Amino acid sequence: MLPTIMSYSKIFAKVAMGLDKRPDLIQHLIEESMGEEGQRESLPEKAANVVRQAFITCLNDRNTVPGGIKNGKPDGKKVGIYKMANTCLRILMQADKPESCETIFRNIMNSSPPLHIYPIAERVTFLYYLGRYQFAQTQFYAAQVVLQQAWDQCSTHEDYYKQRRLILTYLVASNLIIGRFPSDSIYQLREAKGFREAFVPITQAIRKGDLEAFRRITRLDFSHPSSSFLLRHRIFYQIGNYCEVLVWRSLARKVFCLTWQQENGDQMPAMQFGDAPKEKKASSLDLNALLLAFRFLEGRAKNKNTALSALDMGPGRRPFANAFQDLNPLPKSTYIDPDFDGADGLEARDHEIDMLEIECICSSLITQGLMIGYVTRTSMKVALANVTRKGGVDNAFPNPWVNAKSRNTEDVLGWKKDAGNVGGGQIVHLSGARPVGE
Repeated sequence: MLPTIMSYSKIFAKVAMGLDKRPDLIQHLIEESMGEEGQRESLPEKAANVVRQAFITCLNDRNTVPGGIKNGKPDGKKVGIYKMANTCLRILMQADKPESCETIFRNIMNSSPPLHIYPIAERVTFLYYLGRYQFAQTQFYAAQVVLQQAWDQCSTHEDYYKQRRLILTYLVASNLIIGRFPSDSIYQLREAKGFREAFVPITQAIRKGDLEAFRRITRLDFSHPSSSFLLRHRIFYQIGNYCEVLVWRSLARKVFCLTWQQENGDQMPAMQFGDAPKEKKASSLDLNALLLAFRFLEGRAKNKNTALSALDMGPGRRPFANAFQDLNPLPKSTYIDPDFDGADGLEARDHEIDMLEIECICSSLITQGLMIGYVTRTSMKVALANVTRKGGVDNAFPNPWVNAKSRNTEDVLGWKKDAGNVGGGQIVHLSGARPVGE
């Protein structure tokens, strides 16, 4: 019976996902399910609920040996746990409903045998979807942990090229967000075709602290060449929102190095390679200098003409011809929320960064462990720690990847690694139990 259910669920899932891509074929069903607040439940969600019942049946099978493991293999209906889970996860991911996957992972942690006793195909597929879920939940370190395991276990046979490419896409994106950039050997992989064009501009902008370039890459008009790749794999907004803090860190580091050199007269090469300069003044980052850097780069990012913007080297260093050129600044937003349409006095806000925002940025960097120090509002500076000791600037601006690794663990919700606590968290009925001693 179990093989029949698993086969039926697989076919049912394919039909549901196919019809979801062709809504014109089921328009009458969609209209019938519409309520006052829109569609109550999409077809993929309904399909996932049906498959979830089969998953729960496999998970809660009581006709097995204790722990559900017999001769090193899953016993009874528990053999179908990950097949059903993978089918359900596939439906939910295609429907862009990753938040609905959490109950599956929690149930597995409570009642499933460990993942490693199941066939490798089921393991790799499950780890891939678990990584996708963690990525969607912004748990990027956890995502790279399970995706790395999926990549290591996935077969290198030609038949699995598509699967390896999908795993590698999210593995690279997860690592990039926590400051671990792809090496040239990664870009040379066959599965990484197109990765260099998509990710190198981002990594370069992060390394240089080039806020202008990063703004152009993540602009919501999707005009940058990298945008189509990032959008297709649903990683555009994660890259835009969570890599920006790495750009802030690099820009703050660069501003500190430049201002320290001017104050102390030290040579920049010593600072760049981590050597501590001679102590002459306090190791502090001037917030006013950082504000000027932010405003300058943000202003250049608003210029549509990239080539002309590159000629703008700041006040007093602009080419004379710029005064007669059309800089084509980006137009102000004309969007007005429908609830406020028709209200008087509404104007689009042209945001310009101020000192309060700079303080918040520095505080965020300190909180996340990307900058070591504290903000002094009386002098409008950030006092940085241990710059004059061995290690130099790197002491105040720790490596993002090393920082992320120290602040996280390898334990990931949904990845059952051992046979302990099987059935933990379940309700135990004691109404028919005899007293002790009888």
